[in-house]
Amino acid sequence: NIINHTTINTQSYADNSGAQVAMTTTEQHALVEHDQQKEAEEEEEADGGYSLADCIFVRNALVLSVGVSRYDNLSTLPGVANDVENYRKLWKNMYNFRVIPDRDDDDAQKWFDKKRWTFEEIEAFIDEKRDELFDDDGQLQYDGLIITINGHGVRTGILPSDYDAKDDDNDVPVDYSFLQNQAGPQWKSVLSSVDVDVD
Repeated sequence: NIINHTTINTQSYADNSGAQVAMTTTEQHALVEHDQQKEAEEEEEADGGYSLADCIFVRNALVLSVGVSRYDNLSTLPGVANDVENYRKLWKNMYNFRVIPDRDDDDAQKWFDKKRWTFEEIEAFIDEKRDELFDDDGQLQYDGLIITINGHGVRTGILPSDYDAKDDDNDVPVDYSFLQNQAGPQWKSVLSSVDVDVD
């Protein structure tokens, strides 16, 4: 709704620079809503909150989706498959974003419908697939990177399948700083949004 109204408002205000504009009821309603929303945002901003102008709009994102449901030392999470599928439907069908892995990918057998993800496999998956942010000429072909990881979690992050609190080599959760580092310096201009779903 906000995007639709913003589009209408932008056109209305741009045309309103001196020329007479015939607006439909929808456009008039959008203008009223815009003015009300702007007042609310200004009040919120005055209170130290964020305004809509502070937001970054993503229209063409690359989504990397990981669902950890099988564990070596923890209970399985059969509901993760549903979570991953719901994310896939949301991003792919509703927003028309590119979601990886996808059953039609060349390497679908390797990543699609995967249940057990070690820390190294999550790292390798992100490392390999983030390259798709760029086309063959090295130009960005997406304006955002969204990473979703579902699975068991602790306060500091999501637990990979090989997580073992008693083993110093395998007691590291997949946390936000790890994902930020995975984006690397050459991806700094790309929005990196991390959605951590802890079961």
